[in-house]
Formats: sequence, structure tokens, C-alpha cells
Amino acid sequence: MYCLIIFATVLMGACLSYADSAVNRCPGEIIGTDSDNIKVYKGKCYKFFIDSDSKKQYWEAQEECEKNKGNLAMPKTETLNQFLVDSLLAYGVQEEVFIGLDDMKNEKTFRWVDGSELMVPGFYENFDKGAGIFRTDGSRRSKDCVALNPLTNTWRDIDCRRNWVQLMFGHEKPRNFICEYEIDQGKFSFFRNIFKENEDEKDDSSSTFLEDFTFWSVATYAILEAMQNQQ
Repeated sequence: MYCLIIFATVLMGACLSYADSAVNRCPGEIIGTDSDNIKVYKGKCYKFFIDSDSKKQYWEAQEECEKNKGNLAMPKTETLNQFLVDSLLAYGVQEEVFIGLDDMKNEKTFRWVDGSELMVPGFYENFDKGAGIFRTDGSRRSKDCVALNPLTNTWRDIDCRRNWVQLMFGHEKPRNFICEYEIDQGKFSFFRNIFKENEDEKDDSSSTFLEDFTFWSVATYAILEAMQNQQ
């Protein structure tokens, strides 16, 4: 009995690890043959475009994210912002990267690329001193896009307007960026729903047939999928 419990515990851990890995939870289109620059955090996938040849202008970076139904990363909380900073530093990135925040439509009104405003009740911001919403000098009008600096863990608004002057005479240098995607629930959503419903309804009695069936269904499914991927 104890051996069975130990085996089941180890197997469950392996299955959950397999189900929760970036390769299996992120949209397949963004993975390609390289998943090293992809991380999962709180229900979302983040792809870090950090190679020297992947730098783009702000609008080009957003278009790249939109190709697979994503957006530039939106660190709306301190914990997410710290996750992005820690990830960038772990990758060895020291330069600023674009995030999905700008005030292109209305000067001084910063909006996330999903359309939501930055300055709502209880909002989080991480602008450097004198930058963004704190900028008072005359250069603010041309500082429309926001970049995250991993070394200082701060945001800075930078010049990135897309107009004929910029196109003819040059514009802010291209930068690396981070895309944010929704998790692909896909293959494991059915089993997870069974687990959740069963967890909500169970009492202090011994495990039921449904609990055992659900567990071994998930375990078997994960093992078969893993074996198939190795072929």
C-alpha cells in the first residue's frame, strides 16, 4: 500500500511537471524548435525576443506579438514586473526592452496595448525618476513608448513615434522586447476540470472511484503523450 502511495505521488509530480512545462502549455506556434526563451508565469506564456537580430521598433514588436494572438508584455503588477526583470537578467540582458505601454493616442494618458489605462485606482507603475507620468520637461511630447530597464528595474518613456519625420530622418533605435500570450489549456483542460469539480464536492470519506479513475487517466495520458513525443 505504501509503495503504491509513493509511486502514485512520484508519478503525479511527473505528470503535473509535464503538463505545466512551457513546451506543452504555450501556443505551439510561438515555440518552433526553440523553447529556451519561453517562460510560463501565472497562466501566461512570455517569449523573450533577446537576440541581436530580433530587435524591432515598438510598433513592429507589437505586430510580431499579434501574429500569434499575443501582445507586448504588460507588467501590471510588481510581482510580474519582477519576474520579467529576473528573467532578463538570467538571460544576460542588460539593455532596455519594450513593454506594452504607451501614450501615443493621448499625451500624458498611458495605456496598455490591451486598451486599459495605466492610471486606475490601485494601479502599479515603475517609472524612473522624472520619466513617464513624472516627466515635466518639454521633451515629453515625443516620448510615447515605454521600455523596461532590467539593471535599474525601472521604466522609461522613449521616442518612438511612427510619422513621416521619423521614417525619413531616422527614429529611436530598435530594441528587444517581450511578448505575452494566453496559455493553451488544450489537452489537459478536461482532466483539470474533473479534478476541480471533484475537489469541490468531496467530503472526508475515503477516495472514490471517480478520484482514482481521474488520477490514473491523467497519469496514463501524460505517459502516453511523453512516449509519443520521444518517437
